[in-house]
Amino acid sequence: MRVPKKLSSYMLGRLGEGLAKQYLVSHGWDVLSMNFACKIGEVDIIAVKECTVAFVEVKTRTTKSLGPPLEAVDFRKQQRLKRIAQYYMSLIAAKFGGTDSLQIRFDVVTVIIDWPRGGELYYLGDAFS
Repeated sequence: MRVPKKLSSYMLGRLGEGLAKQYLVSHGWDVLSMNFACKIGEVDIIAVKECTVAFVEVKTRTTKSLGPPLEAVDFRKQQRLKRIAQYYMSLIAAKFGGTDSLQIRFDVVTVIIDWPRGGELYYLGDAFS
């Protein structure tokens, strides 16, 4: 894929989310939703694999100097993601015949885009609880 040297932060974020989605699908996850938004906030990807629903936060950067992926998702963001997950699970309860058998986890993906050299994807499953 040919990527222009400069992208808006919006387009850079969408590129990272697309790469994270490809990674998840290639590892057996089914993506239920991209950019799910509600009154509480937004989560980048919601995916399911067997009995686990993952709420995935994607951070796309152009440099490694900003620290590890989990640092990009502070305590406040973690709490918001937990509330979004509770809300989402209440919405899908009927579809899955209840959600008691489903496990919830929170994953963080960092995508580093290095224009001349390509990029790197770091996936941290079950990043926080």
